Amino acid sequence: MNNNGPEGVFLILRKDGFIEKIIDHGSDVPLTMESFVDLMDIGSQAKASLFIQEINDKGAAYNWELNLKNLKTYHFSGFMADERIYAVGAARKEDMIKIYRLVDTELPETPEMGPSAGGDVREELFDELTRLNNQLSAARRELLKKNLELEKALKEKEMLLREINHRVKNNLMIISSILNIQSRYVKDRDDLMLFREAQSKARAMAMLHERLYTSGKHRRVDFGEYLRGLVRDLYQTFLSDPGRIALETDIDEAELDINTVVPLALIVNELFTNAIKHAFPEGKKGRIRVSFKKGDGSYILAVEDDGVGLPENFDLQSTSSMGMQLVKSLTDQLNGNLKVESEGGTRFSIEFRDWK
Repeated sequence: MNNNGPEGVFLILRKDGFIEKIIDHGSDVPLTMESFVDLMDIGSQAKASLFIQEINDKGAAYNWELNLKNLKTYHFSGFMADERIYAVGAARKEDMIKIYRLVDTELPETPEMGPSAGGDVREELFDELTRLNNQLSAARRELLKKNLELEKALKEKEMLLREINHRVKNNLMIISSILNIQSRYVKDRDDLMLFREAQSKARAMAMLHERLYTSGKHRRVDFGEYLRGLVRDLYQTFLSDPGRIALETDIDEAELDINTVVPLALIVNELFTNAIKHAFPEGKKGRIRVSFKKGDGSYILAVEDDGVGLPENFDLQSTSSMGMQLVKSLTDQLNGNLKVESEGGTRFSIEFRDWK
């Protein structure tokens, strides 16, 4: 077969579908097959029978997709004339008419369809295949144009999102730097802690936008890696004597949506700083543990310590603590379930699902 020619097959069949002649155009079909149906993969044999039946009933059939025994998908068309079926199959829809023209001498001069058929079926088939070919070419041109437009728009969107993440990260780092400079003039220990907490929140968000900028994903964040970096940063920021409190982590890998990661980052920030501020008074030693585990369709994030525990009258639902109210609000934003335990220390855990 000419490498530039159409790939397909032309068949002359009896009305019952048995093969009288095959002209192969590189289809690699077995030439010893007795019937049209036998050429097909078992999954297409019933459909091939319907194809033959439609030609018997209506005089012609256009563009049926059938799978050959070699698992190639071919487009088949055919018509009835002189008690014979003339059928063509091609790997590409537009090649069917090319093969018909290559085997023009094999076609009957005046196909007889009976008085109700009206006209030359061969010309009708050519016209139909030409129309399909023109439609396909026009659709391909339009699809190519749309794909180019979408590709351009997608690149522009990606560049815009990268620039936004970069600028947001830079602005948050500027805010963090300003808070750091101003904190040098603060003498009161509680006020200084407030400055550091605000600074850590800004830095946590800056870290997040930096990851989005460098990963190029724009919406999905490797939360395990991000969480480890966030916890290390908080540990170094709030502990002047890190040997006094040990840090433990048990963090799974998972990609989460940005709408999930933002509230989680603020929750970790709040719970971790609370543990440092309140769990180990008067120089008490201990440990803080942060874990993030994947479950069956959900995730569990926990921050726990082995410190002095919560006050006996602590009630999560009625607490006036602004930090706890923030944690509750952010958990609600995630549609998560917040659980608090205080035996031999304090454990906050949040079960949630990724944002959809």
